[in-house]
Amino acid sequence: MKPSPKERSKWDFELAYGEKQETAVLDLLWTGRDKVRFEIKSDRKAHETGNIFVETQDGPRTSGLMVSTADWVVYDIAGRHGLDAKPKVLLFMERESLVARLQELVRSGRLRPRNAKGSDQSSVWGLVVPILDALGVKKK
Repeated sequence: MKPSPKERSKWDFELAYGEKQETAVLDLLWTGRDKVRFEIKSDRKAHETGNIFVETQDGPRTSGLMVSTADWVVYDIAGRHGLDAKPKVLLFMERESLVARLQELVRSGRLRPRNAKGSDQSSVWGLVVPILDALGVKKK
């Protein structure tokens, strides 16, 4: 069955939008490498808990994403094991937007800083953040 002109118009719009977004992502990843800074994080438990840990303090010093100069934060959340395992699920978030969302969640009382038990440094504090909150997904 051939699509109606109205259906075809919507499809063309969606295709054009998708192609534009694809180009923006490819530009960021390939040509932006010299211009854009990435902070890469790995959270091996995120796929089980639905949360990511965001470091905010190391001892008395503000640390982690709060002081990072990265433009983008990339979380590897697939729970892979071994040093040579390849990432399977990556979340890309603009660092400034993520930090602003985290500050709002702390202000509203939805998040509280906690010690990173199990970390290689027990003086590290941060936030355990539901992935959907980190991404800014609105719950209905």
